[in-house]
Amino acid sequence: MAITSIHRCLGRWAEFFEGQFNWPAAPETPVRLSCPPWPVTNDQPNQEEVRRELQLLKRYESPGPDDLPPALFKDGGDFLTKELTTLFTKV
Repeated sequence: MAITSIHRCLGRWAEFFEGQFNWPAAPETPVRLSCPPWPVTNDQPNQEEVRRELQLLKRYESPGPDDLPPALFKDGGDFLTKELTTLFTKV
């Protein structure tokens, strides 16, 4: 049945939007102010850790500000892994 009166039409739109946007309040959840400590070690990285992190790189991501593509690091092999490990232990 068509609504011909402008007032009835506006009333129907008001009902529609009240149903869409009037949701009950979300249940209150307690706020946790403390976070568990993040495990940070001062140990120097070993070659296996460096190799594992290099494997996590996405090959086809765009290069960073240094303009070096991730594929360069992924394809560097053992030589690059050793050199990066040496570099990271000096930092």
